[in-house]
Amino acid sequence: MQRTVRRTPWIATGVVALGLLAWLLSTGDERRSAASAPVREPSSASPPASPTRSPALVAADLVPAGDEPERSEVAPVEAGREELPAEALRMAGRPPARTVSIGKLLVRAVDAATDEPLRSFGVRLLSETRFADERSHDASGELELPLTPGTYALVVSSPGYEPTEVAEATVRTGETNRLEPARLRAGAGVIVAEVLGRDRLDLTVELIGVGRRPCERCGDDPDAAPGAAPDTGALDPWERDAPCSACGFSQDRSCVRLTSGQRAEFRGLASGHYALRVHDGGDLVVCEDREVFLPDAGFERVAFELSRERYVELEFLDVDERSLSDEWRRRLAEAGDEPEEVIVSFEGGIRMNPITLAFSDDTSALVATAVVVPPLPQGAGGIFVSGGSFASRPRSGASADRARRPEDLLRPAPVPARFDLEIACDIDANGLARVGPLPSARLTLVATAESFAAEALVPASRTDTRVTLRLRSTVPEAAATPELATYARYELRELK
Repeated sequence: MQRTVRRTPWIATGVVALGLLAWLLSTGDERRSAASAPVREPSSASPPASPTRSPALVAADLVPAGDEPERSEVAPVEAGREELPAEALRMAGRPPARTVSIGKLLVRAVDAATDEPLRSFGVRLLSETRFADERSHDASGELELPLTPGTYALVVSSPGYEPTEVAEATVRTGETNRLEPARLRAGAGVIVAEVLGRDRLDLTVELIGVGRRPCERCGDDPDAAPGAAPDTGALDPWERDAPCSACGFSQDRSCVRLTSGQRAEFRGLASGHYALRVHDGGDLVVCEDREVFLPDAGFERVAFELSRERYVELEFLDVDERSLSDEWRRRLAEAGDEPEEVIVSFEGGIRMNPITLAFSDDTSALVATAVVVPPLPQGAGGIFVSGGSFASRPRSGASADRARRPEDLLRPAPVPARFDLEIACDIDANGLARVGPLPSARLTLVATAESFAAEALVPASRTDTRVTLRLRSTVPEAAATPELATYARYELRELK
């Protein structure tokens, strides 16, 4: 039976195969012979003499007469596989892959007074169309940035130093532009804190803010014998866990103890936002936190007024007006003096439904947060259910920059420094949630739990205050079920 060779869209696949074959052959003569091999029509008298061809091409070109083959496109090269050469891509009608050209910028930062390299610094760069924000990751004092070619403006910053702008830098394709070192001036600001009307001597003032830096003695070994020679390699001053005895610096905050007739002084601060907190020897906050902005080489005096610490006692009423605090008191009494053991299990038990508390002032600014964890019934295991998220690191690209957005600024607005707003919350023997310490001003309290919520005003007072919270269901009527009618039913539904 005579077979007919049809020219179909499948020929595109054959062209790609021929192009790949041509790339692999080492001589130009072989490449030309493979690309120009004739295709002869077969005769009925004798079988056709077919040239050497790709099996995929033969299978695609030889189609039974009368059958119309399906049309298909040439599949693109999958990610991670070897790319076809440009010659083969042009034969198939596809443009070669575009290559991204980059250059490099080498930025260095040093102390303006000592010329010592800075162990950690950041660089923000802006061009008309591109933006980058990178930090150094070692103590070399250098940062190499692969960038899209162009002209950039730069700002170099480091904790405890005043940021400085660097003259515009040009990045050219395939070249490394090594800039002159950016000379950063150490902060020279001072904050002095005083506690007025204090009758206690065991007070400590804490300071947080990105403008802090260690002093010359922060690297001394705190366990070294008096008079011993300093060991410069004993301790990285930036990673101190305990406050320095000279300046109070540690890696997350600075702490200075107050004694009779003294003030707490924090020196060598760069411009920026700071927050201060006063607590006693037992880490109990005794004054309201203060926030200040310090200008370049500025001086700020902060006065605290010592007042009696205030706690708020909360009684919770369920949706049906029954007291949850009475139930919690009963559970605590049944537990007696035995240590509480919370068993976290995903196989069964009671599903714990903690209540989150948020306190705000008259300006709606958040003042403090806390979490109420009700005591479990005797012998019940707990399943603590909470949501979470995972942050993935961005993929590394050919360059450190990206397209510039309208909100990208060379000098962004400084972020205020604030202490952690979460405060302690315990259930006392009466089943009341005791929260504090809290400011003495009037506060608004919002309590939320899964499927339930409550709101209340906390009056201004310098003494402990008792507040009643009445829970309400937040479940729409269409989704309401008997187990969602009250907090107690919802909490105990797993024990049925």
